[in-house]
Amino acid sequence: MKTILFAPDYHESVLAPPYEDVQYNLEEAGYAPRLVQIDWRRSSGRNASSVARQLQDVYSEYPDPAQVILGGYRLGAVAALYVAARQPKGRTPAGLVLASLPPFFKEELASRSLAQDLLEQGYTKGQIESYRKQSFADIAGRIACRTQLFIGELDDTPTIDFNVAAADMLPDAQLTTGDSPEPEATHPLYYGSAMQAHLPTVEWS
Repeated sequence: MKTILFAPDYHESVLAPPYEDVQYNLEEAGYAPRLVQIDWRRSSGRNASSVARQLQDVYSEYPDPAQVILGGYRLGAVAALYVAARQPKGRTPAGLVLASLPPFFKEELASRSLAQDLLEQGYTKGQIESYRKQSFADIAGRIACRTQLFIGELDDTPTIDFNVAAADMLPDAQLTTGDSPEPEATHPLYYGSAMQAHLPTVEWS
């Protein structure tokens, strides 16, 4: 049984209902999920590299990377991608499960409108500049495992469009869109049932 290390979005707790649901869905899909609580006091704001360092610390606890899948939601997904791209030979994870991967990369942030949108959402110029230092094309070229991308109808348009493009850029990736959300769904990570239905069919490396 493979372990899935799953990191949350900025300032979110893995004890919150959306993540409890995802843990249940991953267990039902036949995996051993470990939701990685990020110590946001150690994180430099919305800096994905800081989150990646904490995820790397947990990943390093596992001696057999072929039995570990890295994953996360939004900022946690960016961190999982960073960790996978930075592994030395022999430490490549079995795969990636990236939920609502945001367009926080150099190529996408060349758009002034996206950068302005992030500023209006409370991101600082320093945080945006830290994302601009990371090229998605460069990171994608260093990924050596299968990637499963997930999005939902509550995701914003830039995130949806970016995931469609990312599925083509990553070397071995598949994009799955969650079913329409229930009327009471308020959190964008509502689509754990899509993970539960799809992930058992994946043949990891």
